Amino acid sequence: MKALFFFVSLLLSCHSLAAVPGVNWFKGSVEEAMKEAKNKNKPMFLYWGAVWCPPCNQIKKTIFTKPLFHKETKNYVSVYLDGDNPNAQKWGEHFGTVGYPTMMILNSSGEEISRMPFGLNVKEYVALMQKTRENQLTIPEIFELVKQDKAALSHYERLAGYSWGQDVTMKKTLLSNKNKANTFFTIYKNAVNNPSYIKAQFFLRYHLAKLEADEKYSANEDDTKMFVRILNDDNAIMANVGTLTYYPGEYKKLFSKRLGLKKFKMLYLAAMNKIMNNESLDNNDRFTAVYPEIYLNTKNKKTPKAIQAKVKKWAEKVDKESLDKFSRQSNITTAIWIMKTANLIEEAKSIALKELDKSISPFYIMRYLASIELDLGNKEEAMKWSKKAWQTSKGNATRFEWGTSYLLNLIKHTPKSEKEIINTTEVVFNELMSGSADAFEGRNKKRLGRLKKSFKEWKKEHKDAFFALSANLNNKCRTSVNKDIQKRCVKWVRKL
Repeated sequence: MKALFFFVSLLLSCHSLAAVPGVNWFKGSVEEAMKEAKNKNKPMFLYWGAVWCPPCNQIKKTIFTKPLFHKETKNYVSVYLDGDNPNAQKWGEHFGTVGYPTMMILNSSGEEISRMPFGLNVKEYVALMQKTRENQLTIPEIFELVKQDKAALSHYERLAGYSWGQDVTMKKTLLSNKNKANTFFTIYKNAVNNPSYIKAQFFLRYHLAKLEADEKYSANEDDTKMFVRILNDDNAIMANVGTLTYYPGEYKKLFSKRLGLKKFKMLYLAAMNKIMNNESLDNNDRFTAVYPEIYLNTKNKKTPKAIQAKVKKWAEKVDKESLDKFSRQSNITTAIWIMKTANLIEEAKSIALKELDKSISPFYIMRYLASIELDLGNKEEAMKWSKKAWQTSKGNATRFEWGTSYLLNLIKHTPKSEKEIINTTEVVFNELMSGSADAFEGRNKKRLGRLKKSFKEWKKEHKDAFFALSANLNNKCRTSVNKDIQKRCVKWVRKL
């Protein structure tokens, strides 16, 4: 339905430091930063990101460059973890990160006490960091206070400022399949005397969790009335921009049955117009609010011309106003995605091609071009862009991600290109095995999982080619001087 923006021994590189000026990033490894935090009794601010990641670049522009943020970070030991640096993926695995960017606050003992979302403005980030620094309870500890009805407003603000969707460790506790809906319902119901935006967030999260657990679930009459109140509450809307703009289909399933589709669309799109017209928000958030209008009005891959005209206008606006490299990486990729969604495929292709010479990470744009060519039915061109994206990418983890993307495309769209699949696999794994010690951790581990699934399907119709590929891989595994990597690699190949 949609694309979600979709993302140790670390010595900060000059490239990383130049990418985020102003913050006094710790110039040493994470272990050394933890010792520094303990010795000085300071909390840690840990940022895990990548040069190519659009929301990372949005944060670099809107948050990391601001004096207000610089001032607050003086109270922390601040660590910049670039995903391509040695052992960054190991730390990503350790902290249970989902993707880039992930921003955490740890106490002086190295225990996580908060995980901050992206999409806030600098004042909201700083206020959240101050509250977390002053009251260093963990999220589970705060939830216990909520259950006992002992939580103060500051506790609910901490919960509202937590990045729930990015914490895989919570999937074993508060966000398990059994507990997730109840966790959000408990916070929503007990936050009686708190601002509307807090109740709105957990009401919206609760119903998404209910629908996730049961696709036939729809809201009752009282909850539908609450949903209408949220759509008429400017504070609630602005505090939940991300949720409302990205999940129109889910909320349609939940609330249109009782409201009627016509009234649902009227109320929902009126809320989206408030987001689009709010000049205090950045262009990326405002442009994304066009997505629900596209989703709710597109039928049989035909988007009304009036909506397409609005998309073009917004694309021109962000192109004209995104003057720095960081905001462009975020805003232009949003424009490409929105254009694709609105069935403006050729227009999306045009803006992507023009961006190649401007982008700080053109290989990221090339992956979009591969997707666009697939939409146009041009498999050969798509494979060329996918391969070029991989070949021009930089950094160990990044090259593995882009290399596996190309492999996955080959297996899915041109499965008979056996020689190219075998040769590409050899090169990709040669780089992986000669890279850092965290080769099989973090985002790499997730990519390996996807690749394993694809290879298992591919071998059903390509047994001889698969036998040659797996034999090559097995030999490649044994070339690593790192015994742990060698062992994990052999085990991975054996399970194909």
